[in-house]
Amino acid sequence: MLTSSGCARRAGTDLRKLIQSNVMSSSATLKEGVDRNNKLGSRGTTPVSCSLFTPLQLDMFEGNNKQAWLDLKTGWCHMCQEPIGGSMGIHIGDRDHTNLQYFLNLYAAFPRRVEDGAERVLSAAEVVYPHMHRFATTHLSMDHLHVVDDAMRRAELEACLFRLSGPAHNALTHSLQGKGQFSFWYSGERIWKRNVTKMVAQMFPAMSAGMMTNFTQKCWGRTNGDRIYDAMNIQHIKRHYGWEPYQNKEKKAFFMRQLFWEMENVEMRSDVSETSKLLTDLAIRRMCFEMIFLQSMEYMNRVQRVHQLLGRPTWQELRQLQVM
Repeated sequence: MLTSSGCARRAGTDLRKLIQSNVMSSSATLKEGVDRNNKLGSRGTTPVSCSLFTPLQLDMFEGNNKQAWLDLKTGWCHMCQEPIGGSMGIHIGDRDHTNLQYFLNLYAAFPRRVEDGAERVLSAAEVVYPHMHRFATTHLSMDHLHVVDDAMRRAELEACLFRLSGPAHNALTHSLQGKGQFSFWYSGERIWKRNVTKMVAQMFPAMSAGMMTNFTQKCWGRTNGDRIYDAMNIQHIKRHYGWEPYQNKEKKAFFMRQLFWEMENVEMRSDVSETSKLLTDLAIRRMCFEMIFLQSMEYMNRVQRVHQLLGRPTWQELRQLQVM
């Protein structure tokens, strides 16, 4: 009788065979751009790169062989853990699919670790209390992101925004005090891209231009705008000035983009002090980090399951599967 770990190893082997088969069949039809190792050649200017925060050298991620995760017989995508839908091309062209592939590589390159004692406790719990083990190790929501350190960090940023909206600074009165409509939300979206893209380029291992666009657009997208609105407790500031908080995702996202526009224009205002401009610049950088953090953690949580299904491969083993 197979144990749960034995079943997991067998499932991981089957999934790897499916990926290898899909990569081989794809490479057979694409003669150009395939090297002698049967891997799609990288279009990057350098084959190796490393982040400012780690000496680990990683290939520039291109998002090759996106179709490798699709089981056309069952209509299932093993990367997204969802049905393929009506069209294979539409599914693998979705930003989430490629972003998840990128974060799976990051998950394998920078694996989550627990202390030895905790690892032994979790291993014992998997045998005796399998349901409790799944509850402790599998995250199905974003609730666990609001831990003490994250809450303190966001509380500091919330206090900074509240201070900037008050009479002591009068830097963010247009949005946070509810004096303006959503007339500049589009400008806020366009101007905010520069900040997010810059921080992603500094923090993350190298990725192609297309991959950079895929990920950064999810960071400043409407879903993440709704998420940051709630995480930053913007509703508390709005309520302080006599405005009811927004409940609709679209309105929350539009409000955040309006706020981004106002924050970016503080530096050009002659009626704002240098201290207020410095605080606003700090708030901009910290807001960028929070948006990138929230979107990254969502992807890391989703690929955790895929990494387990593959048998917890190392980054070198993933590279051999040619899904870089």
